[in-house]
Amino acid sequence: IFPLIPVRLLIIIGNALGSLAFVGSALYSVWSLWRRDVPRQLTIGVLLIGVGGLVAATAHSIGALGGPGLFRVSELAAISLIFGGYVLSTFFVRSSSMATQPT
Repeated sequence: IFPLIPVRLLIIIGNALGSLAFVGSALYSVWSLWRRDVPRQLTIGVLLIGVGGLVAATAHSIGALGGPGLFRVSELAAISLIFGGYVLSTFFVRSSSMATQPT
């Protein structure tokens, strides 16, 4: 199959579909959380994770075009956004589970 279809084309298609699924799922989760009555920090945390995924996808496109310096900076930004969203989301889960525990 590889002589008929260039491998780079398969990589581009796979990356685009994976990025679309990741960011689309995060945006759907943000929309779903926004409609419900949940603390704002959970919604912001999920939004940060989605934006981090979008930055990571953009960083890989920049890296493929030959911008290694900008690639490293944008990867750092993506990791920071995803980790920040994770911390906000897990802080909400920890604080709400501690509030419901009997003392």
